[in-house]
Amino acid sequence: TENSPNAALSTEVNSPAPELPLVTNDLVWVPTPVMARCLGDFGGWSTETWRRKLSDPPKWMRGDSRLRRGAQGVRANAWQPVFLIDVIIQRRPDGKTNVDSARRRFSNSASLKPWLDAWDEHSALMYPSS
Repeated sequence: TENSPNAALSTEVNSPAPELPLVTNDLVWVPTPVMARCLGDFGGWSTETWRRKLSDPPKWMRGDSRLRRGAQGVRANAWQPVFLIDVIIQRRPDGKTNVDSARRRFSNSASLKPWLDAWDEHSALMYPSS
């Protein structure tokens, strides 16, 4: 019957295992849909453009910033936001995409806020005059 302990066990066994959050130094990696919303108009691209770029990233976005490659229809790419935003600043210098605007992204986004200290440390090393 549906209320028996075996029915519950059967459901658990046959259900796919939940995907565990990917974590580095207690910081959860950010999947493409969330990262695209966090980036918004950063670098002069819309949220939708970011979603497309992050789903099928150009070579300059890969490397240390993409921590896990996605699989179409299965899971999204997972991103390390500090390295991703750093490479965006280097690649898309439009005058508005800079260390200060990046820090505002980390400060104002609930998904990026846990990464704020890591951003501050990174940007102090990479951009000491900022």
